[in-house]
Amino acid sequence: SHPGSVVVFGDDGEKFGTWPDTYKHCYTDGWLRRFFDALVDNSDWIKVTTLGESVDNVPPTGKIYLPDASYREMTEWALPADQLVEYERVRHELEHNEHWNTIEQFVRGGFWRNFKIKYPESDEMYARMLMVSDRLQAAIDAGLDRALVEEAR
Repeated sequence: SHPGSVVVFGDDGEKFGTWPDTYKHCYTDGWLRRFFDALVDNSDWIKVTTLGESVDNVPPTGKIYLPDASYREMTEWALPADQLVEYERVRHELEHNEHWNTIEQFVRGGFWRNFKIKYPESDEMYARMLMVSDRLQAAIDAGLDRALVEEAR
């Protein structure tokens, strides 16, 4: 109903077999097969593409600001241990509030970036990723064959 629109679906890999019961749900019970079959069955109006292709080929219709976190639990896990205990206590109290269904959307834990403090190895990986990206861009700017870089991606 909205030609030229892009819908993005992203999920974490753990939900595709690592988390409890997800292997059975995705593969034994066939959720993943049904999902891909639905995409194929609706290919007359759904075009599967990459996010990069969408950015390159579909003009924006407006401005959005993506949240700085993933799903709710990630904002909780990013909290320092002592704050997580307090957060869980407060959240549990609020869950019994008659307006919980309305206010839940506003209850969040910490900032995703706190993972880089809580887990220094994640900060190191993030810094290396930025360094590699910068070095690749510098190599491209210096004349490296862009096709080689695209092939490596």
